[in-house]
Amino acid sequence: MLRSVRVPAVFEPPFARAEKFVETLFSDLVRAPEQGTIHVGGDRYVMVRAESLYLSWFDALSDSFGEEAAREFIYECPLA
Repeated sequence: MLRSVRVPAVFEPPFARAEKFVETLFSDLVRAPEQGTIHVGGDRYVMVRAESLYLSWFDALSDSFGEEAAREFIYECPLA
């Protein structure tokens, strides 16, 4: 049974594999707050609050291109 999403039965096998992969990856989680580091699967990660990242990104786009262009980019531009 899937724990992270609800999908039609036909999609359950690939999502189950993805859940297992992520579970395995994050089973090797090493936090060292005294050094300010987080390692997952041997790779160093940076923890960022999503709202802060969004606001900083939006502000940078607004400063560079104007607020209207920033809104258009965020809400209307495909990332492909």
